[in-house]
Amino acid sequence: IGANSVTPTNTGPYCEGETIQLDVDDITGATYSWTGPGGFTSALRNPTRAGATVADAGTYTVDVTVSGCTSTSSVDVQVVPAPLAPADQTITYCKDDTPNPLTPSGATYLWYTAATGGTGTTAPPTVSTASVGTTSYWVSEKVGNCESPRGKVDVIVEEPVVVDAGTDFCICESEDATLNGSITGGVTTGTWTSSGGGVFANPTNLGTTYTPDAADKAAGSVTL
Repeated sequence: IGANSVTPTNTGPYCEGETIQLDVDDITGATYSWTGPGGFTSALRNPTRAGATVADAGTYTVDVTVSGCTSTSSVDVQVVPAPLAPADQTITYCKDDTPNPLTPSGATYLWYTAATGGTGTTAPPTVSTASVGTTSYWVSEKVGNCESPRGKVDVIVEEPVVVDAGTDFCICESEDATLNGSITGGVTTGTWTSSGGGVFANPTNLGTTYTPDAADKAAGSVTL
């Protein structure tokens, strides 16, 4: 065979993580010697290089020897960096709220209902707040033929929070106010506050007491 009479090929360009597939003419009785970036070597006619990285891109050279005659030729291999995964998100709504469209959106993003597998769609899923619970979605970015890992989006729907401080009531000037608040919905704790300057025995206890100060007594009322 004469110099440069063989034609090496590859199936790229490749995305990061894919397998590089090299090939050259199949010649009876020939031996093959490939070299490439990062110390790559192979004596196969059609070697592969799994888990491609950007550092694996570059020129791959093959020597094909038949009956003592060697032909040398090269081929360039491209490895495209994978896009970064979209950031994980947690979005919280109260039940029956009007949800906002999920983001990111656009032709370069693919939405899934599972962490792996499935077929992505460029249209973000429609979020429902009709029932309480957590629904998870996954989204990736695709640039050319290269797709990023998937980022996770958790949509949490909670019961609306309802706070009740109790009904208005009167106390004598020398008394403390005994309180009995309630909270229902997505949380079970709260903090008492006052429009006056008195003191709560324990402001984070729903059933606590409030001691009016002189200004509260002078005003004749206080809002808790």
